[in-house]
Formats: sequence, C-alpha cells, structure tokens
Amino acid sequence: VGKSWLALSAAVSLATAWPLFSYYEVRRSYRVAFLDLESRPWETDQRLHRIAAGMGATAEALGDHVQVIRRRLRLDAPDDLRRLMASLESWKTDFLIVDSFRRAFRGNENDSGIVSDIFTATLDRLRLDLGVGTILLDHTRKTTGEPDLDSPDQSLRGSTDKRNMVDFHLGIEARTGGLALTPTKTRHGRKPEPVVLELAGLDGEDHEGPVLVKFSRHADPASDRVADAVLVLLGDAGDAGLLRGEIIGRSGFKERTVGAALRDLKARGRITRQTEGHAVRYRVEK
Repeated sequence: VGKSWLALSAAVSLATAWPLFSYYEVRRSYRVAFLDLESRPWETDQRLHRIAAGMGATAEALGDHVQVIRRRLRLDAPDDLRRLMASLESWKTDFLIVDSFRRAFRGNENDSGIVSDIFTATLDRLRLDLGVGTILLDHTRKTTGEPDLDSPDQSLRGSTDKRNMVDFHLGIEARTGGLALTPTKTRHGRKPEPVVLELAGLDGEDHEGPVLVKFSRHADPASDRVADAVLVLLGDAGDAGLLRGEIIGRSGFKERTVGAALRDLKARGRITRQTEGHAVRYRVEK
C-alpha cells in the first residue's frame, strides 16, 4: 500500500531533520542505513531523489546521511551479520531500516523461536553494541472480512512475537485519500493517535517529480477499512451507484460487515440509500 514510500520518507526526514511526514518533530540530523531487500536498485534511488526533492533537498545532499545497502544480507547468517555490523559501525549509523523483515532471514516466520532469535541474537546486538535503532517493514496476512481479525493490531503476518518484541508497532492501511497509520503498541509514553497521510505527487503523470509524504488529518474513529473500501467502490460507480449485493461481491467482505459499514456511512451522511423493489441501491452523497 506504500510502506516503502513511507520508510524512505522517514529516512530522508531523519537525515535532514525535516519533520517526519511534515508533522512530527525531528530534533536533529541522523545517519540512516536502508537495507533494501525488496526493490530494484534504480527504483530506490529514484524514490529517494523524488522524496528529497519534495522536502526541498537534493539526493546528493543525502550522501553523508543516507546509505543504501543493496547486498542481499540475511540477519540470521553469521557472516552477513558481521559484515553488516562492521559497515554500520564504521559509518556511525543511528538507524537501520529493513525492507522487508521477511526477506531478511530464512526459516518459517510463524515459528516464534526463529523470530525471537532474530530479535535477541541480532537486533538487540545492534542496539546494545552499536547503539543502532532498527525500523522493520513487514507484511500483513490476507484479510478475513472480519473487522476484529483484520484490525492493525491483529493482521501482522507470522508469529505474534514480531509485534510482542518491538518497542513500537503501527499498522498501515489504505484509506480514502491516503494511508492510515494506526499505532497499536508502545513501550515508552502515550500511544499516538491514528493519522491519515497523503502521498502528494504520486497521482499525476510525472513519474520523476517531487513526492511529499505529509500529514493529512487525524483518522476518523468512526471510519474503518471496510467503510473506506465501500466509499471507493461507490465513487468508482459514479451516479449509477451499486446494489448492496454488488458491494458485497466486489469488496470481498462478509455481508454483515458490509451492512455495518453501510449503516455507518449512511448515518454520517456520506452515502444515500434508494430502494428498488426488493433491492437497495447506494450512491455517494454529493
């Protein structure tokens, strides 16, 4: 849904002391290493260039503060770990961003022992021996159609130790007009409120222009991913709208889940409801 854009935006913010997502204070400039295990080399470079431009900086200005590691390292391979730690230490790294966690080790991600070892034998060493903080990107499992099971604090793929052992966890999901960031856990201080971010510059035809990931609004507690999915479907349908059965079929969510979202959207004045015989048609309120 755009997690790599958010991670690279965070890297540039930390490197330049630009407010994170143009909203959260960054107190000083940090040195950030980005372990790229997902993208093609030119793709990461292009994205860094576009994000830097969005913040009024140049990609060249990041050279002393952002290091992209392209070697396919494994955190559970001793030789790879030694090389990584030597590089991070010599470069005086403050933060390591790993994209993505699943590609950084072998073995079953559902095995709590394997996952726990990554944290205790690897990430704790980076923190304790080198003072390097780690930001991990990971994936969610397939949706079930049940809001409780698909919530950000339950949808992380693999062993629950992934979430249990981190200091801070947030879920990222597509919302109408942007990406919702929902903090689900923090060990230090009060848990921040969910927010919606806008990825300005990605919607146009210019595929090389500036991109700025910025705060858009606080997330509406009354809204959820089901309601937003319904709004997207109805928006695409235009004036014709969609029948209730069509919304259920196209959304992939269960009937009662869609029904609850439709009632919520109707109560908030976001959609209109029209009876057609035994069927009901919904449209976006204009």
